[in-house]
Amino acid sequence: MPISNCLSACNLLDEKLSRLDDDFNTKQLRARNMERFLQDSQNCLQTIRHNLDRSAELISGFKQVAVNQTDENTRMFPLRKLIEELLITLRPRLKNTHHDVYIECDDKLQIESKAGPLNQILYNLLTNSLEHAFAHSDNGHIFIVVTESQHAISILYRDDGIGIPEHLGKRIFDPFVTTKRGNGRTGMGLHLVYNLVTQILGGTIQLVQDGQPGSEFVITFPVSRIEHNRLSAG
Repeated sequence: MPISNCLSACNLLDEKLSRLDDDFNTKQLRARNMERFLQDSQNCLQTIRHNLDRSAELISGFKQVAVNQTDENTRMFPLRKLIEELLITLRPRLKNTHHDVYIECDDKLQIESKAGPLNQILYNLLTNSLEHAFAHSDNGHIFIVVTESQHAISILYRDDGIGIPEHLGKRIFDPFVTTKRGNGRTGMGLHLVYNLVTQILGGTIQLVQDGQPGSEFVITFPVSRIEHNRLSAG
């Protein structure tokens, strides 16, 4: 855990500082020892800073779930419009690329659910694709396919990016799991998605690893009501 890593780094730094102090007091301090101490100190501080950032992001994610759970009201809304409006907010990140997003959803479909958490779920999946799956490509494809049953909605989300390594498949929804080690990313996106789907929407999310290129998630959640007519403007 990040806090344990911080404590370990602090203990190591304290030990090295004590040794440096002993060498100084006994007049045995050498330039090479000082250089090693400075390098070790920088490494310890980097570890502490990185793990504190991870802890802060985890706490922020938990707080966001709590806020969504208490403040978000269930309401009727057109699902395709929610997705399209989300893509508009991401347009600045998409405009300099050649990524294509395809939506398959009845434009008359309205559902009674929590729009805020669902918006956050799709936002995190989309940003994960942009930052991870298409990190080295400007020609990606994203598919969002909505299907319905009597009292539930399923959303298939798929991209054709680099995919998720098989060894991470069973842990992909855990805190801090990421496919991009060493760049400061903590992988909170999918952990938050999992909590929003399961705790807020009362649904399930599954990573599909079928040997095909890219990543595929299937989200299914219950809804109070489904209708097929347009909402009036405004």
